[in-house]
Amino acid sequence: MLGTFAQLNSEALKLRIKNQDVTQAQLADWLEVNIKTVQRWVNGHVTKVKTETAQKMSELLKCPLEEIIFPEKTVRVLVKNK
Repeated sequence: MLGTFAQLNSEALKLRIKNQDVTQAQLADWLEVNIKTVQRWVNGHVTKVKTETAQKMSELLKCPLEEIIFPEKTVRVLVKNK
C-alpha cells in the first residue's frame, strides 16, 4: 500500500492554532489523536504526518493546506499492512 506523508511547518501550525483561538487539546480531539501528538507537531519533534491528517487539520483550522505544510517535501512511501 502506498501512503503519502507531508512535512508540517511547526511554526506555521503553532501560529494558526493561536490565531484560530483553538487549543491543542481541541485540535487533538477533532483529529482523534493524543494531545501529546499535537504537542510534538507544534514543538517540531514530529514533522511528518499522513497527508490526509494534514488536510483534515487545515480544514479544522480554516486555512489552505500549503499554509501548514512544506508542499515540496510531501513524499509517497510504501506502507506495510499490519
